[in-house]
Order: sequence, then C-alpha cells, then structure tokens
Amino acid sequence: MTTPALIWAAAVLFTGAVLQSAAGFGFGLFAVPALLVLGFPLPQAVMLCVVGSAVQKVLAVWSLREHVPWKGLRLVVVYGLLTFPLGLWLMFHLTEAGKGVAGAVVAVLILGLLLLRRGVFPEEREHVPAVWGISAGAVSGVLNGLANIGGPPVVLWSLAHKWSNPRLRITTLAQSLVFVPFQVVLIPVMFGAPALNALLWGLALSPLVILGTRAGLFLGNRVPVPFLRLGMEILLVLMAVSAARPLWE
Repeated sequence: MTTPALIWAAAVLFTGAVLQSAAGFGFGLFAVPALLVLGFPLPQAVMLCVVGSAVQKVLAVWSLREHVPWKGLRLVVVYGLLTFPLGLWLMFHLTEAGKGVAGAVVAVLILGLLLLRRGVFPEEREHVPAVWGISAGAVSGVLNGLANIGGPPVVLWSLAHKWSNPRLRITTLAQSLVFVPFQVVLIPVMFGAPALNALLWGLALSPLVILGTRAGLFLGNRVPVPFLRLGMEILLVLMAVSAARPLWE
C-alpha cells in the first residue's frame, strides 16, 4: 500500500468512526464506498473497515455488555452466519467483474438501505415474530459478507422491540462483532496477500478509529443528531453516486 493510499485510508476510517459515533450508524456504509472511490478493490476496502472498526465494536460492546440481548439475538446471528458465505461468494464474483461493477452494486445497495431506513418505521411491540429476526439475520449475513454493510436490517429489527436506548444502540454492534473473526480469516484466504496487507494496515490504523469515536461523541453532544443524520445521509448518497460513476464513464 503506497503512502498516499495509506493516508487516504486513515482519513476514511477516522471519518467513518466520527460519523458512527456522532450520528449512530454508518461506518461501513460510508467507508466502503469512500475507499472504492479512492481506488481500493472491494476486498481491501471491506477488510480495512472490518479490522479498523473492530476495536470500536469491542469497546462499545464491553461498556454496554449488560444491555446486549444475546438470547434474543440467537436467531439473527445463526441465520446471518448461514448466509454469510453467500455474501463472500458475491464479493468474489464482483471483484472478478472489476471495480466499476463492484462500485455500482455497492452504490445501489447503499441507496436501497438508505431508502429502507427512511421509509420503514417498525411499530414497537412486546413480542416480535421469530421470522422477523430470521429475515433480518439472513439479509444482514449476505450484506456483511459482500461489503460489511449488514447493519440496517438489524437496526430495523431492533426498532421493532420496546427496548431501552442503550439496548437499541448496542444490539447492531454486538451482532456485527460476531462476523469479525470469520471475515479476518476467510477474506485473506479467498483474496490472498492484498487482503492480508489490508488487514495489517487496518490493525495499525485502529487507534485513529478510537480517536474518531471520541471526536464523534464530542460532536454528537453539541450538534442536534437529526441534523447530523441528515448530513450523513446526503454524504452517503454522494459517495454512492461517486462509487458507481466508473460504470457509466
């Protein structure tokens, strides 16, 4: 990885951590298309995001561990792991198809997830049918395997529950943390030295993610969250359009 590429990757991971901490979602949704725009292949972009954000997830889950609904997450996690290989298979074929196709597919997925997040407002209830958790887990598994963007389906499933704010905040991070060991082993096995190199650089840059997390918490306490989320969604749309641009040029 060249020095300019490393500097850009560091800036993207730092910004992703700021956005995640300040607005409450979007590390992978922002960082993956940003890295694709900068010229990183999909497996390297995903690996940088997975490893770079792992420390943030571990710290968050540990600090709010008493609020993690592990029992309720069982179906979501199990079905996510079952469909995770399908996402890896799709990543492999997208990588073979070239950066333009990979960028376009990721862009469409991100725009679709943003529309889903904006358009679907689950009604809170005491009991959520198991099929909802199965569906959320299955879709999340595919998206995590494909591009590490499996959070939105689990967010919507969480919002359907009458849960406390800490439980709502930590559930998606806890679910996504389960995939990290599989991602850091399987992606380098499938894609070789470039993915392993990205893994090592992701580890090296993880302190920047911690700094970004602190900066995001500072920002989130001083700027109204609705404005932050709106600005982030606009930024995500711009990133998605930029990621898809090579396909029509």
